[in-house]
Amino acid sequence: MAKNSTRGIALRRKREGRTDYTTRRKLLGSDLPRFVFRKSLSNIQVQLVSFDPKGDKTLLTVNSRHLAAFGWKGHRGNLPAAYLTGYLCGLRAKQLGVQKAILDLGLQRAVPKSSAFAAVKGAQEAGLMLPCSPKVMPTPEQLQGVTIEKYAHHLGQGTHLQFKRVSSTVAHLSQHVSDVKKTLEQQWQTRTNK
Repeated sequence: MAKNSTRGIALRRKREGRTDYTTRRKLLGSDLPRFVFRKSLSNIQVQLVSFDPKGDKTLLTVNSRHLAAFGWKGHRGNLPAAYLTGYLCGLRAKQLGVQKAILDLGLQRAVPKSSAFAAVKGAQEAGLMLPCSPKVMPTPEQLQGVTIEKYAHHLGQGTHLQFKRVSSTVAHLSQHVSDVKKTLEQQWQTRTNK
C-alpha cells in the first residue's frame, strides 16, 4: 500500500470536461482578445473575449439571430449564416477598436471548411486580423450558399417531399447572402459616419 500519496484533484472545469487548460494557457499567452466561436443546430454565436485575472471580459457578442435585423431570412445555423455572423462581428470589432484576435474553438475539433472557419473568413473580410491558414477556409461557393442552392435544385428534380419544405430563400440563397452583406455594409457605414 502506498504511503504519502501526492495525487491532487483536477480542477472542476477539467473534471467536468468543459475546459482544456493547456490550450487556454497558449491562447492567453498571445495577449490578444479571443474570437470565441460556438455553434448549435440552429444558431451561431461569436464573441470577442479578453482575459482579466478576476474573470474573462466579453467585449462583444454577435448571434446569428441578429442577422434578421439586416434582412436575413435563411436558416441561422448554416455556413452562409456563420459567414455573415463573423462579418458582423468584424464590423463591430472595428468600431470598438479591436484590430487583432485569435481563434478559440474551445473543445470543438477544428474541421476544415466548417462553419467556424466561415465565421473567421467573414471577420477577416470585415477587417479583423485573425491568423488562419487559407487551406482550412471554405470556398467562395460554400460561403455564398451555392452548394445549398444546388442541393435544393437537386431535390426539386425528383419527387422528394423535402423540397416542398424548402423555402424560396434557399432557391436564391447566393443572391440573398450578397444582399444581406451589402445591407450590413451600408448600415454600418451610416452608423460610423454619424
